[in-house]
Amino acid sequence: MKILLIPVLIIAALWDGASSVIGAIGILGSDVAEMAAGVLLTITVMSMLLSTRRIIGMREGFVGKVLTGTWVIALVYDFYTSWMGNSQYLLHETKPSALFLVLGLTILCVAAPILLSAFLMRPRKTVESGSLSEANQSA
Repeated sequence: MKILLIPVLIIAALWDGASSVIGAIGILGSDVAEMAAGVLLTITVMSMLLSTRRIIGMREGFVGKVLTGTWVIALVYDFYTSWMGNSQYLLHETKPSALFLVLGLTILCVAAPILLSAFLMRPRKTVESGSLSEANQSA
Protein backbone atom coordinates (compact mmCIF):
# COMPACT_ATOMS: atom_id res chain seq x y z
CA MET A 1 0.00 0.00 0.00
CA LYS A 2 2.81 2.45 0.90
CA ILE A 3 4.51 1.67 -2.42
CA LEU A 4 1.57 3.30 -4.22
CA LEU A 5 0.63 5.89 -1.61
CA ILE A 6 4.02 7.60 -1.17
CA PRO A 7 4.54 8.43 -4.90
CA VAL A 8 0.94 9.68 -5.17
CA LEU A 9 1.43 11.89 -2.12
CA ILE A 10 4.69 13.22 -3.56
CA ILE A 11 2.93 14.14 -6.82
CA ALA A 12 0.08 15.79 -4.87
CA ALA A 13 2.60 17.70 -2.70
CA LEU A 14 4.40 18.91 -5.84
CA TRP A 15 1.06 20.03 -7.27
CA ASP A 16 0.35 21.81 -3.97
CA GLY A 17 3.67 23.62 -4.18
CA ALA A 18 3.12 24.62 -7.80
CA SER A 19 -0.43 25.83 -7.19
CA SER A 20 0.75 27.77 -4.12
CA VAL A 21 3.43 29.51 -6.18
CA ILE A 22 0.87 30.33 -8.88
CA GLY A 23 -1.55 31.61 -6.23
CA ALA A 24 1.10 33.67 -4.44
CA ILE A 25 2.25 35.26 -7.69
CA GLY A 26 -1.37 35.97 -8.59
CA ILE A 27 -1.82 37.73 -5.25
CA LEU A 28 1.53 39.52 -4.98
CA GLY A 29 2.13 40.38 -8.62
CA SER A 30 4.45 39.32 -11.41
CA ASP A 31 7.53 41.48 -10.80
CA VAL A 32 10.76 39.56 -10.22
CA ALA A 33 10.88 40.44 -6.51
CA GLU A 34 7.23 39.47 -6.01
CA MET A 35 7.70 36.16 -7.83
CA ALA A 36 10.83 35.44 -5.77
CA ALA A 37 8.88 36.21 -2.58
CA GLY A 38 6.09 33.86 -3.66
CA VAL A 39 8.55 31.05 -4.37
CA LEU A 40 10.43 31.63 -1.11
CA LEU A 41 7.25 31.72 0.97
CA THR A 42 5.98 28.55 -0.68
CA ILE A 43 9.26 26.70 -0.07
CA THR A 44 9.18 27.78 3.57
CA VAL A 45 5.56 26.71 3.99
CA MET A 46 6.16 23.37 2.29
CA SER A 47 9.15 22.77 4.58
CA MET A 48 6.99 23.43 7.62
CA LEU A 49 4.21 21.14 6.39
CA LEU A 50 6.68 18.39 5.53
CA SER A 51 7.93 18.68 9.14
CA THR A 52 4.45 18.39 10.65
CA ARG A 53 5.12 15.25 12.66
CA ARG A 54 8.23 16.72 14.27
CA ILE A 55 6.52 20.08 14.95
CA ILE A 56 3.46 18.47 16.53
CA GLY A 57 5.79 16.40 18.71
CA MET A 58 7.40 19.60 20.05
CA ARG A 59 4.27 21.22 21.54
CA GLU A 60 5.70 21.91 24.96
CA GLY A 61 7.52 25.06 25.98
CA PHE A 62 7.82 28.43 24.32
CA VAL A 63 9.54 27.17 21.16
CA GLY A 64 6.91 24.45 20.75
CA LYS A 65 4.10 26.99 21.01
CA VAL A 66 5.81 29.31 18.50
CA LEU A 67 6.37 26.40 16.10
CA THR A 68 2.77 25.23 16.43
CA GLY A 69 1.45 28.76 15.84
CA THR A 70 3.73 29.21 12.85
CA TRP A 71 2.62 25.83 11.50
CA VAL A 72 -1.05 26.90 11.70
CA ILE A 73 -0.23 30.12 9.83
CA ALA A 74 1.66 28.09 7.22
CA LEU A 75 -1.32 25.75 6.80
CA VAL A 76 -3.74 28.66 6.29
CA TYR A 77 -1.30 30.35 3.88
CA ASP A 78 -0.90 27.10 1.92
CA PHE A 79 -4.64 26.49 1.70
CA TYR A 80 -5.37 30.04 0.54
CA THR A 81 -2.59 30.28 -2.03
CA SER A 82 -3.22 26.75 -3.29
CA TRP A 83 -6.94 27.55 -3.64
CA MET A 84 -6.09 30.73 -5.54
CA GLY A 85 -3.62 28.90 -7.79
CA ASN A 86 -5.96 25.99 -8.50
CA SER A 87 -8.85 28.38 -9.15
CA GLN A 88 -6.76 30.51 -11.48
CA TYR A 89 -5.37 27.52 -13.36
CA LEU A 90 -8.36 25.13 -13.42
CA LEU A 91 -11.57 27.01 -12.72
CA HIS A 92 -12.96 28.36 -15.96
CA GLU A 93 -16.61 28.13 -14.91
CA THR A 94 -18.34 28.98 -11.67
CA LYS A 95 -20.63 25.96 -11.65
CA PRO A 96 -21.05 24.46 -8.16
CA SER A 97 -19.66 21.13 -9.35
CA ALA A 98 -16.48 22.78 -10.65
CA LEU A 99 -16.06 24.73 -7.39
CA PHE A 100 -16.54 21.50 -5.43
CA LEU A 101 -13.90 19.65 -7.47
CA VAL A 102 -11.34 22.44 -7.13
CA LEU A 103 -12.05 22.65 -3.39
CA GLY A 104 -11.56 18.88 -3.07
CA LEU A 105 -8.33 19.02 -5.06
CA THR A 106 -7.06 21.87 -2.90
CA ILE A 107 -7.85 20.09 0.37
CA LEU A 108 -6.26 16.82 -0.76
CA CYS A 109 -3.15 18.52 -2.12
CA VAL A 110 -2.71 20.64 1.03
CA ALA A 111 -3.01 17.45 3.10
CA ALA A 112 -0.35 15.65 1.00
CA PRO A 113 2.79 17.14 2.63
CA ILE A 114 1.27 16.59 6.07
CA LEU A 115 0.57 12.94 5.26
CA LEU A 116 4.06 12.56 3.79
CA SER A 117 5.42 13.82 7.08
CA ALA A 118 3.45 11.16 8.93
CA PHE A 119 4.56 8.35 6.62
CA LEU A 120 8.19 9.28 6.06
CA MET A 121 9.28 10.47 9.50
CA ARG A 122 9.47 7.26 11.47
CA PRO A 123 9.68 7.39 15.24
CA ARG A 124 13.20 7.14 16.61
CA LYS A 125 14.21 4.25 18.82
CA THR A 126 15.79 5.00 22.19
CA VAL A 127 17.32 2.80 24.82
CA GLU A 128 15.55 3.05 28.17
CA SER A 129 16.42 0.75 31.06
CA GLY A 130 18.16 -1.66 28.74
CA SER A 131 15.23 -2.12 26.31
CA LEU A 132 14.26 -0.44 23.07
CA SER A 133 11.14 1.71 23.04
CA GLU A 134 9.65 4.18 20.58
CA ALA A 135 10.22 7.83 21.39
CA ASN A 136 7.27 9.44 19.62
CA GLN A 137 7.14 12.39 22.00
CA SER A 138 10.74 13.41 21.31
CA ALA A 139 10.54 12.99 17.53
